[in-house]
Amino acid sequence: MQPTINNFKSYCDQWNLTVNLSKTKIIVFGTNTPKQFSFKFGNESIKIISKCMYKYLGVVFASTGSYIHAKIHLIEQANKALFYIDARVQNLDIPFDLIL
Repeated sequence: MQPTINNFKSYCDQWNLTVNLSKTKIIVFGTNTPKQFSFKFGNESIKIISKCMYKYLGVVFASTGSYIHAKIHLIEQANKALFYIDARVQNLDIPFDLIL
């Protein structure tokens, strides 16, 4: 992966783009421990997340590659939205078929 990061660094330098390394993280998927790896962006090290789960743009990623935690999180979010809608609809005089 380091050669790909180096290519990305060259691209950023060519187009005068900056990378916020405080927000840049790496998660290692699989059975390898993150301590076996180190990655650099130029002269700066990129932090490797040691947590087994990481949320990115609302999606939960697990280092094992399993999406069960993502499914559970999406179900929880859907239930919250349904509860919110149900609470609001109860105060309105709307036919049941329209509510569904």
